Amino acid sequence: MFADELNASIEAIDKGRGQTLIRDALATGMLPEEVAGYLKDAIAKMLKKYEEGEYFIADLIMMGEVIAAFYQLVKPTDADVIPSGKLVIGTIFDDIHDVGKNIFCSLARSAGFTVVDLGIDVPVGKFIQAIERENPDILGVSAVLSTTLDNVKVLVDALEAQGLRERVKVILGGAVATPDCVAAIGCDASTMDAVEGLSQCIAWMKVQKVED
Repeated sequence: MFADELNASIEAIDKGRGQTLIRDALATGMLPEEVAGYLKDAIAKMLKKYEEGEYFIADLIMMGEVIAAFYQLVKPTDADVIPSGKLVIGTIFDDIHDVGKNIFCSLARSAGFTVVDLGIDVPVGKFIQAIERENPDILGVSAVLSTTLDNVKVLVDALEAQGLRERVKVILGGAVATPDCVAAIGCDASTMDAVEGLSQCIAWMKVQKVED
């Protein structure tokens, strides 16, 4: 099955094999969105094995790089024609997960965004300093642990207090980024999928270009 072969190529860190598999699937009618769904499932399995002690951080980094390369084959078709934009991104404090964030960063850079990656366990002050220094169009906040949702709310509230909230679009990504988060936390969008997140950022930049 496609999913099994795809997972096998990821576990073997076999980029060429996986890319051929995806290209063949697309050529025979599989939709890019379907492939992205399989990649999303692969990430979930990878993280589960890490949490169970079967994988180490080094494994996640290498497999994450392979998955990022696979996502390049199914990125939005209009990604190469977006207006240039800048994105500051980081994993919220008390959370050290970064596989999904790194994949999104790779996709965003390939689509033409300037990406400033603040890393993991990023405190509110570091986010604020980056926004003041970089003047980005979009702030990406990654959160995997449900216990860190309140931390994201603290960040958004701090942006409001500093008068910075209106300067950036805020997108929350990660395992906890349900649609309900938008209203509860005060962000502009939320997503559990890197390709979907990139599509949202592209849409924002296109609207900004029209308004300018």
